[in-house]
Amino acid sequence: MFEILPLLACEPMTLLGASLAISAASAASGYAAQRNQAKAVEGQQRRMGKLMMEESLLDQADMRQRQVQMQEATRREQMDIARRTDISKSTATLSALESGVGGAALAQLQGEYLQREAELLYQTEQQQDSASYQIDRDLERMRLSSKARMASNYRPINQPSAGAAALQFGGQALEAYGTYKAGGFGELPPKK
Repeated sequence: MFEILPLLACEPMTLLGASLAISAASAASGYAAQRNQAKAVEGQQRRMGKLMMEESLLDQADMRQRQVQMQEATRREQMDIARRTDISKSTATLSALESGVGGAALAQLQGEYLQREAELLYQTEQQQDSASYQIDRDLERMRLSSKARMASNYRPINQPSAGAAALQFGGQALEAYGTYKAGGFGELPPKK
């Protein structure tokens, strides 16, 4: 009526051997799967780390470019201030000379223009220094943020252990042997 599976009809020693073979295959495949998983995680971490580093370098390059552009704009503004001051001073000097003003009064007039020019140049220099300092702080924040992201990305990987796989197999082998000795695979052959 019912067919008995051929494996269950085997002798107890054959069943023990089959059980040990299955345990060994299970431990080996588990170890291989864990090793493959660890390699995959490591590869992903490397790829993400490379992308993070590239992004950080691009962001820092953008910030440095902005800093250079700001310095160039400040230089242009300072040149414009000097040009406008020279024009205003020349016009005022000419007007004063045509009005008959000279000597100390003319020197004082020219000194006022030079003082105003120095004040404006100093203000632009202070603005540039402040902005440059802010960019340096932003760059340092970016470096620290990148460092933290990299540390977060490169978390330790749970590497498989051949010893643990061997112990797992050993435990399963002992369990199978105990089952064999207890008659769990059928009647034991008589001892000679």
